[in-house]
Parts: sequence; structure tokens; C-alpha cells
Amino acid sequence: MTKFVKNIADFITAVFSNPNVSEFLFWGFYADGNPKAIIYNRDWSLAPMGEAFYGLVHKKWKTELTSKTTHTGTLQARGFYGTYEYSYKQGSKTVIGTFELKKEGSKKIKIK
Repeated sequence: MTKFVKNIADFITAVFSNPNVSEFLFWGFYADGNPKAIIYNRDWSLAPMGEAFYGLVHKKWKTELTSKTTHTGTLQARGFYGTYEYSYKQGSKTVIGTFELKKEGSKKIKIK
């Protein structure tokens, strides 16, 4: 990770640590935009801002959880806003589905 990418990652982390920030919107994300804010180079490889953003969102901040429920079938965990995939075993069958954590949504997710 270059120093420039690390500085961008630090800036994005500082902004995202504010509880009023729940998403990012990038203007001029392609090479012809602001050179400090582009996500993609002309060849569609990641530019430094893209490297920093994707490294945080898809690696460092990615919520992954493997756990067992309590005897009552509950599980307590925290995660970032977004769509989640889940799977669990019910007898010999694997049940797969999705749920979404929203800023203004319910804090409890019920999976039947």
C-alpha cells in the first residue's frame, strides 16, 4: 500500500467514523475526473482512491460471521449496513437466504 493510498484510507476511515455518515458518493470516478478522487484509471484498473475504498469496504470492513445460535435460536451480532447472505442447517437441508441491515430499519432480524 502506497503512502498516498494509506492517507486516503485514513481519511475515508475518519469520515466514516462519524455516526451521521452511512455511505459515500463519488463524482468523477473515472480517469477524466479529479485525479485525487478517481476510482478507475483509463484502463479500468483501480486508481489510488479506488484501491483505498475497495480495500476498506471489501476487506477490512466486510462483516463475516460464523456462529451458533443459542438454545432458543437467537444470535446477537453487529454489522455494517447492507445486504447479507446467510445459511444454516436444518436437519440434512441447508437453508440459504438474504436480509438487509438499514440505517432506519429494525435492529432485529427474524429468519423463519
